[in-house]
Amino acid sequence: MTMKRTALLCCAALWAAGVSPAATAAEPTTWVVDDDKIQCPVAHFTSIQAAVSDGQVNNGDTVEVCPGTYKESVVVTKEITVHGVGDPVKNLDCFNDITDAEFAALVDPTKFAILQPPQTDTPVKDSLLSLQVSNITLSGLVVQGQIQGEPTKVDNPERQPGGKVDVYEAAIETTSVHSGYRISDNVIWNNTVGIEFGSAGVSVGSISTVQDNCFRASFAAVANQRLALNNAVIADNKSFRNTGPANNGVAYELGFVLGRATNVEVRDNTSEADANFVLLENTENVLIDSNDIIGAGTRGIVVRAANAKLKVTDNAVSNVGAGVSFLGAAQVAAAKVTLGAIIEGNTLTGNVIGIAFQTGTGAVGTVIRDNDASGNTQAGIRLRSGTTGNVIENNTVNDNHPPKEPGVDPTTGVGILMESGAAGNTITGNSMSGNGLWDAQDQTPPQNTWTNNICGKSLPREICAPAP
Repeated sequence: MTMKRTALLCCAALWAAGVSPAATAAEPTTWVVDDDKIQCPVAHFTSIQAAVSDGQVNNGDTVEVCPGTYKESVVVTKEITVHGVGDPVKNLDCFNDITDAEFAALVDPTKFAILQPPQTDTPVKDSLLSLQVSNITLSGLVVQGQIQGEPTKVDNPERQPGGKVDVYEAAIETTSVHSGYRISDNVIWNNTVGIEFGSAGVSVGSISTVQDNCFRASFAAVANQRLALNNAVIADNKSFRNTGPANNGVAYELGFVLGRATNVEVRDNTSEADANFVLLENTENVLIDSNDIIGAGTRGIVVRAANAKLKVTDNAVSNVGAGVSFLGAAQVAAAKVTLGAIIEGNTLTGNVIGIAFQTGTGAVGTVIRDNDASGNTQAGIRLRSGTTGNVIENNTVNDNHPPKEPGVDPTTGVGILMESGAAGNTITGNSMSGNGLWDAQDQTPPQNTWTNNICGKSLPREICAPAP
């Protein structure tokens, strides 16, 4: 009773003095950084690292970075916000189809806060931003120039071919043991890898997000090459011309064999001229949803191996070799099967093939339904030898043939094609018309089950009923 009465008396005294008890707690503080103190003459610091390391900067504070060029590698060990002034995502057009040199000229240090390596004449081995605790917010920066050169070779005997895999440093790196990262509204460009993205998920704190960024001209925009990524969202980003040195780059790489991705959403992103939109390997419960993908002639959504409960839904994919591609046995880790993937509601048009299963695909129980795989040059849906146990149902597959122009034979395309050796698959309820050579073709009947399909021309005839 005495302690309670004392506390009440203390509160009463504060109110009498005109001070709220809540106001006695430390309020978050904004600390200002300016490399030359021209844009912000009253800045507290001239480097980002000095600010985030200073003992006066506490959890919950904001480090505001004024326009300038910051040549440093920054390690953040406090739950703070690091925010650049200048809104580069709004003021730099991510999809501006100009050369990298021309884009670099637009990245003006008098307008934007630019973070780049301390040295620019040698390959860079360290990240530019290492986020080493939970609940860090990173926004409004231009992060550029983390070019590693040769990758690190890491042992992994399960990967084919050979026993080692390539791992690269990233411009921004999180960890697998923290969570609640919020990386948004940054221009992250001209790096080997933009973000090495790990997260512990809701067991530690809130989910982690990478949202509303511009990724441009890198080998990979976001990856988790060696980190576990749990309970995360990658959404509303723009990516442009992430192609790599041999046109083998990627916007988003999830679950590389040294890491794993679980409960991750990749949604509502826009990708233009990336070599690949997303590579999936060693994942569980990943959703690829409502992304708009205009490729660079290579691949859109690429499924490698060891994916469980994968959903690919409502994406629009064009101008790639294959809109959704399941890689073959020679290209995936041995005995790592993708189980129960759902490919649903996607629009796959203007590609070479809409949905492609390569030879010996390690995928079982895939359901391909309610997609529009039309207007591709070779096939709408194609399964090659060794693919088995999959269901293709209720898809619209029309007008898949080469362009009708001089010197091109427009009669070679196929709507749904089961190549020799594709067996044990069910094809049902699909509508096919206007395809080049055949609307539907099975090269090894009756090893697959065809029911209730409608088309104009098929081989053999009985796999498809004529349109009414």
